[in-house]
Amino acid sequence: MKIPMPVSPRCGATKDCWQQGDLITFELLRRSFEQIAKSVDLLKIDAPKVWHPQYYRAYKLNDDGHFGGFTELICADDDEAKFKAAALLDGHDIEVWQQDRMVVLLKALRAGR
Repeated sequence: MKIPMPVSPRCGATKDCWQQGDLITFELLRRSFEQIAKSVDLLKIDAPKVWHPQYYRAYKLNDDGHFGGFTELICADDDEAKFKAAALLDGHDIEVWQQDRMVVLLKALRAGR
């Protein structure tokens, strides 16, 4: 950001009459404005992300491998869906789906396996 040289309060627009103190003050102001400009640019880059919920279904599989019901899951991503589905394991396998995409098959621990 280019900051123009301001008019001197002592002698108007001529650069010849600027005193050392005026130049130091101007330099400090210029640096401050540059830091502010950088901060504003960083705010633009690091803007908070908007959360878009993802919808999943956790299908419980019967012993014969057929669907025996499902639970709707609203999650931020696949990892959260897997975590939530794992909490539903109760002796039956669970398939997690997002629309027509299978995310994971969670196998339940059974005696004799």
